[in-house]
Amino acid sequence: MHAPFQSLFADYSDLDLTYKTDGAVAIDSLARALAKAFNTNVRYGIFQHLPQRSLVWQRSQGIPMERVSFAAGQALPSWSWMAYHGQIEYPDTRYSVYWDTSVQFVEDKESNASNNPENDGYVLKARVRRLRDCEIKPEGLRHVIRDEKDEVGHLCFDSQPGKALTEVWCAIMVKETRGKDGKWQYYVLLVTECAMHPGCAKFKRVGMGWIQQRFILFDYEDDTAQIV
Repeated sequence: MHAPFQSLFADYSDLDLTYKTDGAVAIDSLARALAKAFNTNVRYGIFQHLPQRSLVWQRSQGIPMERVSFAAGQALPSWSWMAYHGQIEYPDTRYSVYWDTSVQFVEDKESNASNNPENDGYVLKARVRRLRDCEIKPEGLRHVIRDEKDEVGHLCFDSQPGKALTEVWCAIMVKETRGKDGKWQYYVLLVTECAMHPGCAKFKRVGMGWIQQRFILFDYEDDTAQIV
């Protein structure tokens, strides 16, 4: 079931603006008005209350999305759809879902003040896990993980995946039961370690997808990492 704002954001992301940087400015006012109506805060198009629901966006077109070039010091985080040019969509969760409570915005006292103080000073944290050894193959417009003939994972990279195919981790957003057997599948952000922060448990988003539970390693249940 889609939240009302998801359809609105999906439609807005398809607008053909003269300057690609105008999108972030224009949607910010709308997002703040919605946040006021929802009695919550919003950061870069992501609502602080139940952020998982607005974080699980993915590209809807068959071509890779283009990262918008902002002026120095104004770049948006990788998990915000406002940082990209291209239409987005959200998964339609129809079954029993459980939102992962580790996903949250927390105050980052080390961050510097920016031109947008209402959004600055917070970072996104989530449980980040490795995948079990598996082969990710391109099929049509997406990438899939197969167990023999069965599809057990469906991955949508924001841009050309490149080496992300071999270095991808997943940040847990929500789990959902599927089918009569009640098997769990997880909706995740696809992330890779930040080259600028090696060994510091900081990651950047490179896509979104769903994966069956048995292909995710849950060795350290309570560990979280920053996604920048």
